[in-house]
Amino acid sequence: MLYGLRGIHSDNLSLEVVGAELIQTQLIRNQTVKMNCNRHYKVYIRNNNNAPYTCKLVIDDTLMGLFEMEAKSGYTIERPVDQDKQFFFRVDNPKSDDVQSCVVKATFLKHMTFAEKRDKLAQIARMKKLQQANVGRSRYNAYQDKTPTEPEPVDTSFPDYDANDVAVMGKTVLEGKSEQTFLGTNAVYLDDSSALTLQINLIPNVQ
Repeated sequence: MLYGLRGIHSDNLSLEVVGAELIQTQLIRNQTVKMNCNRHYKVYIRNNNNAPYTCKLVIDDTLMGLFEMEAKSGYTIERPVDQDKQFFFRVDNPKSDDVQSCVVKATFLKHMTFAEKRDKLAQIARMKKLQQANVGRSRYNAYQDKTPTEPEPVDTSFPDYDANDVAVMGKTVLEGKSEQTFLGTNAVYLDDSSALTLQINLIPNVQ
């Protein structure tokens, strides 16, 4: 079942950054790799399962698109779905001691049929109804016991801020014309409970 899987993988799904340092295929969900400064790169995703999936690709907390994946298939992505510019790993000051990792995150969600989605929603509705009933009984018992409860303390302090935490290097921007095109998509039902995330952290390769 490892055929075609590259980079990091789990549950027959894989993620690789093409252009970063080559790493041995590993059964792991999070990995840090080095990337040469100021270079274009591509993202390779693969689905080795017998069912179709959709991949939600997020880079540096920015959604790059939702990509439908057929069963037993791999895809190379070099740009967001809404812009025709390529992924570019930018490092303004390679000599800086501050290092910021670029986060490439792929979340895979399995496709469902309409009947499966309907049954899933019905199951969720039943669970919520049961939880609400249990909460109602708990409130009634608490009222009957007339047992006072102390409110939980609220933390109103602000987190410490350190100006040195602000990184100045290692970020993905869009640069250079991309000729890659994407086909249109159809409405699909996704199984949120099947979500699996693979993450690669790119750090500058400074020599």
